[in-house]
Amino acid sequence: SDLMKVAGTSEFERPIVLLGEIGHGKTTLLRYIRQIEAKEQLKGYIQIEVDFLDRPDSEGDIPHYIYAEVEEQLREKYQIDIHEHAFVRGVLFSEIQRFKSSYRGQAHLSDEVRFREEEVKLIEGIIADKHKYLERVFAHLKKGRGKSLAIFFDNLDRRSDEIQEEAFLRASATARDWQCLVFITLRPSTYYRSVSEGVLDSLAPKIIAVSSPDPALMLKRRFVYAAQVAEGTASADIPFGREVSLGLPTAGSIFRSMELSARKDRGVIPMLEAASNGNMRKLLDFTKQILTSGHLDTKKIAARIKENDRYTMMSVSVQPRVLET
Repeated sequence: SDLMKVAGTSEFERPIVLLGEIGHGKTTLLRYIRQIEAKEQLKGYIQIEVDFLDRPDSEGDIPHYIYAEVEEQLREKYQIDIHEHAFVRGVLFSEIQRFKSSYRGQAHLSDEVRFREEEVKLIEGIIADKHKYLERVFAHLKKGRGKSLAIFFDNLDRRSDEIQEEAFLRASATARDWQCLVFITLRPSTYYRSVSEGVLDSLAPKIIAVSSPDPALMLKRRFVYAAQVAEGTASADIPFGREVSLGLPTAGSIFRSMELSARKDRGVIPMLEAASNGNMRKLLDFTKQILTSGHLDTKKIAARIKENDRYTMMSVSVQPRVLET
């Protein structure tokens, strides 16, 4: 919330960098900022998410990829077609008026066909520079519709150093030229190496270090939320069918039991923590595999919970055997 209080000021004409290892919660933090912590403040923002998980293929394709994502999301999410005739003329109104009053425009006023041809050349020349044209687009939207811009560059930490560096430089230019709020995720090793080598040393971004959360606390809260959704006390955009809905109260009791298991030092948490090695994404994947495993007898668990009001899931330690030959 403190970040959003000064959003749009000169301090935020630089990217905000989320530093953390892969799977430590940077994507979750971005979602938390957008959907909970700064939800009200971001209502007046056009929000663009650029996911670098598996695209683009090389650092040279980054500008085109960003511009294509921005254009598509403006059209699909906000019904803003940046190439629509009336919109283009609104964005470039000043440039078109200057052309009309210039010596070239005046020279062709008597020939309407030639004047339109020259006008189209002018417009196409401006639109050809996508970065500069989008700068005009967002200035127009902010002035005419009161819409600011926030861009989220996610999953860059999974890509090569070269792609991370180029994306950071592009994010810096975007924040400065478009005067928008930019969040970007990077690996600490990439960022500090790039700073020491002078690639990023002059940009001085805002840094947010994202460390791995406590696994037991994170799972406990996840299970509590899942139980609340199943019990109908919390909302979630999940299309439950009729057959699924009938079993939700039982699912809620199981999630409540899992929440108690997450508090136990001798529960399943130590095993999951060791297997995930600090990667929260893997921790959640392993937890999902356990809860959806065909070997997990949920009917038996539900019956035990009904009898004893609780059920603790424990991990089993198996000692290796030494074979003598």
